[in-house]
Amino acid sequence: LPQPPVASFVVSSVDQLNRTVYVDASGSSDPNGNIASYNWSWGDGTWTNLTTATASHAYGTDADFVINLTVIDTTSLSGSTEMSVHVEQPSVAPTAVLTVTRNLMTVDADASASFDPNGNIATYTFAWGDGTTTGPQASPLASHVYSSAGKYTVTVTVEDSTNLQGSAAKTVSVAASTLDYRYHDFFNVPYGEWWDYRYIKYGDLPINAECFNQTSVADGVCTPNHPNTPDFETYPYTNWYPLPGSIRPGNPTNNPLVYAPYLFDVAGVNVAGYNRSEPVFLPVFNYDAPVGSELNFHWYLQYLDKATGDDLTLNKGCPGVDPKFNDGFEIRSQVWLTLDLAESKRIFGVPLSTTPSQAQAWWNSNTNNACGTQGLLEDQVSSWFQTLGGPAGTEGKYDIVNSFEYQYTPFYTNITAVVDSSTGETRVYLEHAAWGTEVLLARMFYWGNASYQLNYLDSTNARGWWGMELGWLEGMNFQGSLGPAGGGFDFNLSAAMQYHFQQLTFPRTGGYDRTDDVPYWTWGPILSDYTNDYSPKHPISELDRYPSPYYGYIHSTPGSARYGQNLTYDYVPIRWDLVAGQTWNFQYPTGNVVFYDPNNTPLGSDPRYGAYVEVHKPLAYDSTKPSGYGTWDVTNNTWGVYGPSLTGGPVGNAGADGIPGNSDDRYALESWGAINVVASGAAGFAKITSHASAPPALGPSSESAAAGSARSGDFYVATVPSRVTTRSRLD
Repeated sequence: LPQPPVASFVVSSVDQLNRTVYVDASGSSDPNGNIASYNWSWGDGTWTNLTTATASHAYGTDADFVINLTVIDTTSLSGSTEMSVHVEQPSVAPTAVLTVTRNLMTVDADASASFDPNGNIATYTFAWGDGTTTGPQASPLASHVYSSAGKYTVTVTVEDSTNLQGSAAKTVSVAASTLDYRYHDFFNVPYGEWWDYRYIKYGDLPINAECFNQTSVADGVCTPNHPNTPDFETYPYTNWYPLPGSIRPGNPTNNPLVYAPYLFDVAGVNVAGYNRSEPVFLPVFNYDAPVGSELNFHWYLQYLDKATGDDLTLNKGCPGVDPKFNDGFEIRSQVWLTLDLAESKRIFGVPLSTTPSQAQAWWNSNTNNACGTQGLLEDQVSSWFQTLGGPAGTEGKYDIVNSFEYQYTPFYTNITAVVDSSTGETRVYLEHAAWGTEVLLARMFYWGNASYQLNYLDSTNARGWWGMELGWLEGMNFQGSLGPAGGGFDFNLSAAMQYHFQQLTFPRTGGYDRTDDVPYWTWGPILSDYTNDYSPKHPISELDRYPSPYYGYIHSTPGSARYGQNLTYDYVPIRWDLVAGQTWNFQYPTGNVVFYDPNNTPLGSDPRYGAYVEVHKPLAYDSTKPSGYGTWDVTNNTWGVYGPSLTGGPVGNAGADGIPGNSDDRYALESWGAINVVASGAAGFAKITSHASAPPALGPSSESAAAGSARSGDFYVATVPSRVTTRSRLD
C-alpha cells in the first residue's frame, strides 16, 4: 500500500536585519520517492506552495512564529511537521543620502532618499558649514541662505528613534554669480562628415578606420578601399592630427597628435561683464540709444556637411558654401533673438523715434530675405563679425588669424525680423556662415569686452566668463538672457570640444625608450593660438609669450616619428583658478576606452590601417596638476573641483617689466589645473614611479622654472599641446 511522506525541515539561516528566515526541507522523505510539493505556512497568516525543497520568508514584525511544513506526494498523501522560530530585527543606524541644489547664495538640501532598515527615522539635522544648523526636524528638506561667498560642506545627520545616526555630506560653492561646468561623454562624440573634408587639406585622420563618418562614405567624400579595415569610426572615437613636417603619415619627420572628443555643458547665473548695454557677442550699432528691457538669445553653431551645403547652395542660393569647396571648417551660425523695441534700436540701429509699425517697415527695407543678396543691415552685421575677427589687411579686436590660421571670412548673412504691432517686441532670426566664427566666439567668451588685440600677452586682463579660450566648439547650443546695464546674464551652453583631450605618454625607467612607456589621456586649460605670425598683417599671437625657438615640452604621441624629442612651444598653457560659485564636474566613462600603445606602435605609422596598437581598458585616475587638486571618486570615475580652488600656477603675464621672454615672466609652461588618467589593470601599463628630466625653464626665473618643471613624485611630465598646422584655404 502507498505510504505517506515524512516531513522534515531545518532553519538554515535567519537574516535578522531583514527579518528573513531561510528553510530547507530536503531532509523530507517518501517511501515511494515521489514528493510533489512543499507547502509552507509561515505563522503570520501567509503561506507558500513550492515544488522545490528550499524557501525563504520575510516577516514584517518581531515575534515568535511557528512554521508548518506539509509535504504532499503524487498520490495526494501528506505528512506535516512544524518548528518555532524567533525573529527580531536589531536596531540599525539609518543610511543618510543627501542632494543639494544651489541658486546663487541659497542652497536647498534634500535628504528624503535616506533610509533605515528599521523604518524608524525620527529627525534630520542639517549643518551648513558656516557654523549654522537647521533641525533636528521631522522634515528631510531644508534651505539655507549664506551670508558670505565661498566653499562649504553641507552635512545631514539622520537619527532614528533608538538614537542611532547616519551622516552624509556634499560640497557647495556659493556666490552672487555662479558658473557650473560639466564635462562628459569622453570618446563618445561621433565625427561629423566635415571631418572627412579636413583630411583633404589638413591631414586629419581617423585611427584604425578609413573614414570618420558613415554618411561621408555614402556621399563620396571619403572612399574606403581596404577590405580589412573598418570603413568608418565607431566608439571609442579618436582622431590623429599631424603637426608641421608632413600632413600625411609615413613622413620621417611626422609628429602627430592624438585626441578624443568630449561634450561639455555650462550653466551661468548672474554672470558679470555681458549685458543689454554691452552684450559683447552681439553688435551695438547705436550706443546713444537707451538700454532696453529685454534681450534673449539662442545661438546654434555647426560645421557644414554636404547635405546642408547642398541645401544652402542649390535650394537657397547662399554664396560661399558650395560643398565642393568645403574644407571641413565652413561653419554656420543660426541666431534667434527676442528683444524689446528699445533694445532693437540700440543693438541694430532701428531709428529712435519709430513706432512698432515703422520699425517693421525699417526691418523690411534694410534686410533681404533672399540668401544670395544682402540688405544694408545684413552688410553691417557681416562687417561687424569681420572687423572684430580680423579681415585680411588689419587686426581685429578679437583677431583670430593666429588661432584659425586665416582671416575672418564671411560667406553670407541673412536676417529676418517680426515686430509685434502692439508691444514692439521684436523677434529676429540671423543666419551667418563664415570661416572663423567658432574662434571668434571663444575669444569673446574668454576675454569678454577686454580686447585680445591689446591684451593677448596678459591673461590677467581677461574679463570673460570662460576660463580657457580653445576655439574648436562643435554643435554649440548657447542660449540665455542678458540683464540690464551693470548687471550680468544667465545662460546655458553645450558643445562638443575637439582638439583638446589628448593622449600622451609617461616614460618609466630609461626615459622615452618605447619599452615600458605608459600611455595616458590628459585634460588641461589652454589658450587658442597655435601659430605665430601667420600673416605680416596679423603678428599678434599668444605664442609671443615664449621666446622662439623655445624647446619647452617633450613630444610623446604614440606612433610619432618625433617621439621623445623636445619641441618648441606650439600651444599656450594657462592657469584656470575657480572662484567662489564656480564648479567643475568631470564624468569619465566607467567602461573600456582605448589607449594606443607607445611601445608597439611603429613610428611614422599611417593611423588608418591597424598599425596603431590598441589597448581597451577602463581608465583610472593617475595624477593632477597640482598634485591632489580636486576630488576623484574612484567608484563613479568622476573628478570634482569647487571654487574657490587655487592651483598655484603662474598668473599669465610678462611680469613687472611687461616684456615677455625674460626672467620675470609669469607664464604657465603647463596647464593648471589638469588631470591625467591611465589604463586600469592593463599589463605593462602601471602608474609610473619615475620619469624623464624636466624641460628647460623659460629664462633664469625660479618662478618660471617651477612652472615648467616635472617634479619627481607628482607623476606629471608632458603638457597639452594644441592643434598646429599650416592652413592653405581657397586663396
